[in-house]
Amino acid sequence: MAKFNAEMLSKCVAWVEKNGLYPQPGGAPIKQFCEAVKIDPKTYRVWMENPSFSSAIKNAQECFKETTVIEVVNALKKKALGFTQQTYREEKAPEKVVIYENGKKVKEIMGEMRVVKAVGEIQYYPPETAAAIFLLTNLDPDNWKNFRGPEIKASNIEPPRELTSKELKEFRGKLEKKY
Repeated sequence: MAKFNAEMLSKCVAWVEKNGLYPQPGGAPIKQFCEAVKIDPKTYRVWMENPSFSSAIKNAQECFKETTVIEVVNALKKKALGFTQQTYREEKAPEKVVIYENGKKVKEIMGEMRVVKAVGEIQYYPPETAAAIFLLTNLDPDNWKNFRGPEIKASNIEPPRELTSKELKEFRGKLEKKY
């Protein structure tokens, strides 16, 4: 069994803060965690009974969750507003090999593809309406709602009442004509 000490605790906490740990949404499986910090899953279960380890791992889980939420909100905001990004692409060309005999060009062979130059481009990504709607309805729900029609409130509905015999006969007549 691996030795539980401050150094090992620090290593475990740092890994969980970065990667999360299942069952946290987006967290890594416990097996992956154990492989990364080089402990057996049985050792992990034993250490989780230790209050200081358990508490530190739970705090690291919270840190992972908060960080992930911030990163996702920032990425969603970026998509909602649109953005530009510097990208690079390489232009390649085959290498030419020329064979000469007695000072005369005999053969030209195309060799491996080589990078001729790297070209920088600024790529524009326009705003996405769906991302903007999602962000606004969640960040400011009092002012932005997914409106689907008139809101039905109890004050808009008439309470049920009994029909008179004349109204019942009229209703029955309409149904008989219709069907």
